[in-house]
Amino acid sequence: MWKEKITKLCEKFDGVASVAICGLESGEELILRPDFVMPSASTIKLPILLCLYDSIAQGILSAADTVELTGEDLTGGSGILSMLQPGREYTLYEYALLMIVLSDNTAANVLIKELGTDAINRYIRTLGLTDTVLARKMMDFEARKRGVDNFTSVRDMKKLLEYIYRNEDTMTEVLDILKRQMCRDLVPHLMPEGTVLAHKTGGLPDVMHDAGILYGKEPVLFCVFLKGYRDPAEAKRLHNTIGELIYQEFGRASR
Repeated sequence: MWKEKITKLCEKFDGVASVAICGLESGEELILRPDFVMPSASTIKLPILLCLYDSIAQGILSAADTVELTGEDLTGGSGILSMLQPGREYTLYEYALLMIVLSDNTAANVLIKELGTDAINRYIRTLGLTDTVLARKMMDFEARKRGVDNFTSVRDMKKLLEYIYRNEDTMTEVLDILKRQMCRDLVPHLMPEGTVLAHKTGGLPDVMHDAGILYGKEPVLFCVFLKGYRDPAEAKRLHNTIGELIYQEFGRASR
């Protein structure tokens, strides 16, 4: 029944709802509009995180490497680094943690600068992601007005999350960072306190996304991407209700 309920909710939604929900052990899944390419918003920070840790695994970088925060790095939107005095050095781990846990845009831009846009996009291709592209830094709305944006799809995010789950032994620190996520007002909002998720949200005035893994009686991958709605409160309610239905089906006995 959970599949039918979510499908009906998405069909009634005043906008485009692209959804993937997959039991990672049973294979039971619901996929709606998987190929619909949308602006990624902050979900693009997921492949940035993975690219960083791939470079660390290869010995190119270390999580303990430090990078000075400069005035040119500071940007607005979510996060706290933009409120701090430039000139201090932070480790790559600290930038990664802030980029995910608080969706810090300044931290993301520092990591983009350190890794390189071309290198991140090459890494994205190695994962087999065909709809995902990093074309601009965070908060570069002038670029967005020119049509230059970061894009992804539920199909790609599903593939990325499956990659993380299937390589859990080498993704310990990546998963630890994702499980510390503090933006929990979308899919997890109606789940009981203590429910364990590793996920990343993303939002712009015209998009609202949440993608991750819920650890319960069966680990379940979820991607809920919304676009083109008129009422942000309705979009948030859809996220919340889908999350509640996912939890009822998969989430009991969280670890």
